[in-house]
Order: sequence, then structure tokens, then C-alpha cells
Amino acid sequence: MPKFCPLSVENYPKGTHTNCLAFALGLTEDGDYNLDDNLSIDKAFLKAWNRLVDGNVRQIQSLDEANQDEYVFKVYNFTLFRQWHTIMKFWITYSDFHVCRRELDGRWVHKPGWEDSPEQIATKEQWDEITSEFGSKYVLFAAKSEGAV
Repeated sequence: MPKFCPLSVENYPKGTHTNCLAFALGLTEDGDYNLDDNLSIDKAFLKAWNRLVDGNVRQIQSLDEANQDEYVFKVYNFTLFRQWHTIMKFWITYSDFHVCRRELDGRWVHKPGWEDSPEQIATKEQWDEITSEFGSKYVLFAAKSEGAV
């Protein structure tokens, strides 16, 4: 299991087919980067953390609780979506989540989707788009890196 070692937006390999969780954790290989939606979002994130990376993470209640040498994860609660299955011709309901990461320099970053490149969240409009899609409920976690790039 790899140590938690996040890659910056600039150093994350272009064209990497992963989701927001993989990016937040610094993972670039194909894998199962879903959260268990049978659990609460905090327990689901901790379960995924323990399955995917090695390192200590702790839940925090506010950004002020994070140390300067810790990355912060903003994990948005599961949200239900409906999508038309064009081949099978029926609606599919599924739940999804989103993870944003605060860098040590205070910038917020995320990977908007599997096909998208990671990016900095620099505007109110970007935050509004995330909130519009995933709601305003989230949990926070903080972790030190084993040597971020």
C-alpha cells in the first residue's frame, strides 16, 4: 500500500483516468476509488483511506484545527443522481461524492471527474458549482504527507 503522498495539480500525470478521491490521495493507477455508500460519509472516507493509502488521518471539525503541515480534505456527502441508460433504456439512480484537497500553501484543488484534469478551485463560481452538484454537507479530515510532489 502506498504512503499518502499527494501530487500537485501541476505534477499529476495528464490524461490519468481516476476520480477526485484518487487525485486527493495522490493515486494515479487504475483502481476502485469509490466510497461505500452504505456507510456515513466520514466512515466511508476512513474505510477508503485505510484501504488505499498508508498514513495517519484525523477528522477535524473546522479548518482552524488543521496544522500548517497538514493537507485538508473536504469530503462532500453522498448525493443521489439519476441518469438515463441509453443502451438499456431506463433510468439509473446512483449516489456520488466529491473530495477537494487544501494544499499546504492554502490553495484548494480537485479533480472534477474521471476524464478531467485536476485544477485549482480559485473562484466563488467554482465553489458554487461544487455546492450546486453535491450540496453543502461535508466532513473535514487532515493528514500529513510522506513527501508530496
